[in-house]
Amino acid sequence: MDSLDDRESILETLDLSQAKRIMQEQAPINIDFPIWMLESLEREAKRIGVTKQSMIKVWLAERLETIATNHALRIVRVWCMMLWSESEFTEFENFQNIDSALMIIFWILI
Repeated sequence: MDSLDDRESILETLDLSQAKRIMQEQAPINIDFPIWMLESLEREAKRIGVTKQSMIKVWLAERLETIATNHALRIVRVWCMMLWSESEFTEFENFQNIDSALMIIFWILI
């Protein structure tokens, strides 16, 4: 515990040979795309210098992150509606992203 308090690195005490990135296992899938979509994907992938597969993975990850963030923000909104007065909630509604909203909630709770 002393090494943590002294802000020393603990990496030398860890066995990283068995370390794994969680939720990173891959599984193949087969998707049929219309030809026009494949041609557009290929042009865009070539333009930015990546493979079609990499581009699709990044786009899907971005979309899934957006969906999760929007879902979390809806949950926070409902929670705030139940706890806050109308004026406090209106002030919260002016924030456009989850980070700002959560910072305001944290500020109010402390």
